[in-house]
Amino acid sequence: MRNTVFDLSVLSAFGIVGRPSKAPSVICLWWQPTPIRFVKVNVDGGATGAPGRLTGDGVYRVHFGVFRGCFAMQHGSGFAFEAELATTFSVVEIAFEKRWMHIWLESDSIYVVTVFKNRNSLVPWRLLG
Repeated sequence: MRNTVFDLSVLSAFGIVGRPSKAPSVICLWWQPTPIRFVKVNVDGGATGAPGRLTGDGVYRVHFGVFRGCFAMQHGSGFAFEAELATTFSVVEIAFEKRWMHIWLESDSIYVVTVFKNRNSLVPWRLLG
């Protein structure tokens, strides 16, 4: 629950007791710049339903975060994991067209990471076309 004092007073007036959310955990991370020959791309995909309209976007950057480009695209309809995977395939195609042979891919999708690490993973046939 992340309410303002006013929200909490309104809830209290109705006799509703809220349950505070658990405090976030903080971890220490060390940022490292992308290696000099690499183009780093952050990818995200999603669906507006299950199934729903698929969209994807991403940002290309090089050493020390210098901007190289961005994109947003639609992929038809399906599920969120299909949007993540279709967007990632598009990222690789765009990088190849621009002759960026060393890419550093960042995705928040465990499914996408698994597909790229294990080539025996299942990929929906319609995404392979």
